[in-house]
Amino acid sequence: MSIIMSKKQQNKPPVFSSYHHLVEGGGNILVVSDYSNSRLLLRTHLASSGHNTVLWLSGQNILQLIDENEIDVIILDIPLKYQDGYKICRLLKSNPETQWIPVILLTDSFLEDTAFKGYSAGADDFLNKPVNRLELLARVRSLIRIKRLTRALEDKISELEQTQKRLKEIAIRDELSGTYNYRFFQQQLSHEVARSIRFKYPVSLIIFDIDNFKKYNDTHGHPFGDKIIRRFAQLLHENIRKVDILSRYGGDEFALILPGTEKEFAVNVAEKLRSVIEHAYFPGEGKPKKGITFSAGTACFPQDAKDSEELLQLADIALYIAKEKGKNQTATTDSVNDTLK
Repeated sequence: MSIIMSKKQQNKPPVFSSYHHLVEGGGNILVVSDYSNSRLLLRTHLASSGHNTVLWLSGQNILQLIDENEIDVIILDIPLKYQDGYKICRLLKSNPETQWIPVILLTDSFLEDTAFKGYSAGADDFLNKPVNRLELLARVRSLIRIKRLTRALEDKISELEQTQKRLKEIAIRDELSGTYNYRFFQQQLSHEVARSIRFKYPVSLIIFDIDNFKKYNDTHGHPFGDKIIRRFAQLLHENIRKVDILSRYGGDEFALILPGTEKEFAVNVAEKLRSVIEHAYFPGEGKPKKGITFSAGTACFPQDAKDSEELLQLADIALYIAKEKGKNQTATTDSVNDTLK
């Protein structure tokens, strides 16, 4: 005989790695009965097969008790002082934290009415009193195996879901910069413009291009250029809102979608980011390098463009104008209109 310790006193059982482990080994059994003779007899029978037991007198505080202990099977007497076994079973099966713990109901006589009430309450099995030792151990062992198989299956499903989530994340991320990739950017730009039309709020777009990036690559090599890309993306990401969508547009170009943002505010964002980049240190040969800059082009829907394609086109032209005017600056669609006149 032994009383199991609380979770604070012992570690939870490991995730079982083979069918043998799922079948073998004693379990932690909660016995709920206000008959002392019944509790002691059940504990003796269960201990003889290597099971640990927790003895409880009623359904009071049973959820807290289960929360503090790792319970494999609950053996529940139907007649109890405060609540009958049916109500307690129904409580356990309606709780997400305890609904998968098998429940055996103890009954003086297994009648049709008993079965109907028990199964309706969610009971998994029944035992007649006085309990036969071999029948008790066989049923407890079977329910423990089912619970552990269920738990192993849930763990595997959870593992597969996490893997699927990681794969989805990989599919929309740029490997070098860690930002969203071009394909995801195209999808989100169309999506945000559609939301803008539906909810009648503006959406702005900024396209960034690192100034003189080819020179850094040619002078120091592509590994150095990759470091600049990663640091550049990190700095942008740290200085934008959570709702903003940052993507690598291609090469040394990045695009930032700003939902709910007017063009004037988008220009302020671009200038703030330009200042951050200009004053930041980047990895260099032997020591940090300062003075990396970018040019940016901005446009806003519906203020400037009629759809996502035109929005992208105008921001791209504005970027070109910013670079033509000397780099390290932000140009807007106003500059585009002046150029086209």
